[in-house]
Amino acid sequence: MKPSGRPNALASLCLFLAPPLLATAMGCGTERSAQPSGHVCAVAAPANPAFPLAVDPASRGTADFSKVTVLGFSQVGNGDPPDPQVLQLDPDMLMRGWQRWDRWGVEASEYNAGYPEAAHAQGIAFIGGSTASAFFPDETDAEAQFRSLVACDARGRPVLHGLAGTTTAFYRASLASPAYRLRLIDYGKMQIDAGVDGLFYDEVTSSYDGARWDGNEGFDDAHVADFGGFLCDRHGDLGAGELTSRFGLHPGELDCTGPAETRGRAFDYRGYLARNGWLDAPLSPANPLAADWGRTLGNRPDPDVGSFIETFPSRVYWQEIVAAVRSYAREVYGREIFVTSNGIYPFVDFQSVGLYDWNRDGPGGAEVNYVPVVSGHLDGAASLLPAFLRLKQRSARIAGPDVPVALFLDWPTDTLNRYIGLPFAERKDYFRVFLAEAYAAGLYYAFPLKTTTGEPTAAQLGMMDFFGQLAAFYRAHADLYHGARDLSDPVTVSLPAIAAHLARLGDGRTVLHLINHQYAQGPQTRSGVQVSFPAPEAPSDVTLASPDLAADVPASFTYDGGLVHVEVPRLDTYLAVVAR
Repeated sequence: MKPSGRPNALASLCLFLAPPLLATAMGCGTERSAQPSGHVCAVAAPANPAFPLAVDPASRGTADFSKVTVLGFSQVGNGDPPDPQVLQLDPDMLMRGWQRWDRWGVEASEYNAGYPEAAHAQGIAFIGGSTASAFFPDETDAEAQFRSLVACDARGRPVLHGLAGTTTAFYRASLASPAYRLRLIDYGKMQIDAGVDGLFYDEVTSSYDGARWDGNEGFDDAHVADFGGFLCDRHGDLGAGELTSRFGLHPGELDCTGPAETRGRAFDYRGYLARNGWLDAPLSPANPLAADWGRTLGNRPDPDVGSFIETFPSRVYWQEIVAAVRSYAREVYGREIFVTSNGIYPFVDFQSVGLYDWNRDGPGGAEVNYVPVVSGHLDGAASLLPAFLRLKQRSARIAGPDVPVALFLDWPTDTLNRYIGLPFAERKDYFRVFLAEAYAAGLYYAFPLKTTTGEPTAAQLGMMDFFGQLAAFYRAHADLYHGARDLSDPVTVSLPAIAAHLARLGDGRTVLHLINHQYAQGPQTRSGVQVSFPAPEAPSDVTLASPDLAADVPASFTYDGGLVHVEVPRLDTYLAVVAR
């Protein structure tokens, strides 16, 4: 990663590109009359998507995640040799081994095909990818191209962003631009050619935040044209007179007549904002179209809300990218690939949820502290189990109940820094406790191995042997963590500060997961824990499985009134009570 400035202004050039899924050519746009002078985003966008928004069968994947239980997160430069930590840990999947960033990874020759080959030799699925929205001026050498690719505020100006904890500065790309989507598709094709098993597109819906996190971004011509079509689809049956009066439009300003492919696309939304004084606050409550435009939370789009910004980026633009790279892998190589993104999205094979501060994953949109620390020490008394279950439930609603959810410590972030800053034993405890809660909830958690922004590697932190031991347990017990159905039946636990989650496996086994939160700079062992949980019939046996035990052990139990009663002799951090 490197800082970069604005592009040099060159002679205006038209860019004509024909994305494979959008045959309409696009050219240089012109500054609209209502716009102030300056660097204006402009691109003539193609026809409206079909309404209602349809699902392209090609966007659906069939890559098999059932063999993935242990994941690692390590990113290196695209041409760099394999990270030896990955080969040492030997996870089932390397969640993101490459990531195209700025000019890094834009040429096929930059990818080291030997890295996926080395991973495949050990049975590791190798995931590559690209930033989906960070856009640097040096990615194009023509002003017109820059304007056709970048997202803008309501005044038509590119919005400068910074990467937390670094001096890197960049813009956000316009996902509505067919030319930009084609670039993302092409980067994916290059990596598929280099042997990746999947693609991780980062920050797909991060082009709508604004410089002040006020939603004043994404108002480039391509988005605005699609918004006009969206408005006609949503409100066109009102008639011209009602449209004009309800939204304070000029007569004919939003023309919803004519073919569905083109209606509404000439709407000058920036001009509408300008004459009403909303250029610097386009989402003002006084704007009657603000609700139709909407807001989205980066990495957490919710297309069910139905607003333009919640709907089109995830269900139209993102779907096109996914369908294109899947089709390429099928048609050229005859194989399925994994597709994922940072956050929770439709059309993915699994969710890759980066854990960071400033999230809204708690009740009512509250922030969740994914690395709880008090006075420099791990707060092991906290439980993340409810937050993990909410992520899983959100994914089920957005993408479907069968889409797995995998977590990772995102970077560069204060969340990762808190983890790194823990005492050595407490770093291990973090994963003993909270990785266990993730797996108990039916999620997965990637072991953090290496970043590209200078944080200490797992080896430098002395974590590799521990990661290997923990990975060995979860791999050996993989059948407990695939295909489980969450149960809401009441569970009784005799001691406090123990999180419990009940699930039923596809083969009928009932599993009670127990996580000990009696913690003071280390787990406080609990003895003689009495638990009771429902089961449809008396089990033939009950087994206790834990990474804290040398081997699984049978447990004595009783069954009456539809309840299994078990005494757990010892609970250190995590234990699964498995009733067969």
